[in-house]
Amino acid sequence: AALFLVLAPGFGVQYVVFPAAVLVATDVRAGIVWGVASGLFIGALYVAFLLPMDLWCSRFAAPFPVFPTVLGFVAWAALAYWTAARIIGRIAQPRDPARQPAAHPS
Repeated sequence: AALFLVLAPGFGVQYVVFPAAVLVATDVRAGIVWGVASGLFIGALYVAFLLPMDLWCSRFAAPFPVFPTVLGFVAWAALAYWTAARIIGRIAQPRDPARQPAAHPS
């Protein structure tokens, strides 16, 4: 889920919720960082695109304003860091022969 958002060529604001549950289930601290960073990004976007006559409605248009974009980059960078650390940790992890599946005789 995290790798999808890190590598995705396009983005919809609704996608920020996709890795949230997985992050919280695997690393609570990373889940909190992601939740706060992506929440600030989405909140800033909604405020930037508020319709003048309706407090509860936003109409998103491209390009995004600078401030929400910076917040979005911070959220993306946090997710990219977490994802890279997990991938590098998995590659660098020594293999434990006790955890290898037993070979079945043919």
